[in-house]
Amino acid sequence: MNIYIDAGFYRGITLRRYVDKGIVDKTWDIYVFEPNTDLNVKQHIADFFGDLPVKLIEKAVWTKGGKVKFHIAGREDAASVKGTSGHDTPKEITVGAVDFSKFVKDLPEAYTICSMDIEGAEFTVLPKMIKDGTIDKIDILEIEFHHRLMSDYTPDDARKLIKEVE
Repeated sequence: MNIYIDAGFYRGITLRRYVDKGIVDKTWDIYVFEPNTDLNVKQHIADFFGDLPVKLIEKAVWTKGGKVKFHIAGREDAASVKGTSGHDTPKEITVGAVDFSKFVKDLPEAYTICSMDIEGAEFTVLPKMIKDGTIDKIDILEIEFHHRLMSDYTPDDARKLIKEVE
C-alpha cells in the first residue's frame, strides 16, 4: 500500500510533480488538506487530477481537532492558522482543524510520502508528531519551512527540526 499526503495542497503543484515523475498514480491513496475555500480546490482536483483517487479534506493541519482561526493574506496562496505566519491578514475565517499527528497515526501501515507547506504551522505540528512518534510513519517528508515570515522562528529553528525528524 502507498499513501501520498499533501498538507497545504493549494493547487496541487507538489502532487503534480510526483504524478508527472510516475511516482504517484491511481493505485495510491491520496489525501490532500486545504481549508482555503477561496481556492475552489474541488474544481481544480476534478480538472487536473480527475483520474486519481484524491480525498480532499477541507481542514487546517494542526495539533488538535476542532475549529481554528484561519488567515487568508492578500495573496491567494498565503493562508495560515492564526498566528503561524507573518503575512498581512485582510481576511480571517474560522475553519475546521485536524490533529495531523492523530491522522497519520490512524493511517494503515504503508509507504507514505508527505508534502507539507502549511505557512508556519510546521513549527507547531512537527514537534507534536515527533513527540507522538507519528513522524516515523512518514517515509519521505518534503517540507517548506516559513521561518522567513515569522518573528518567533529562525533558520536555526528549521535546522533543529530537520535534525529531530531525521
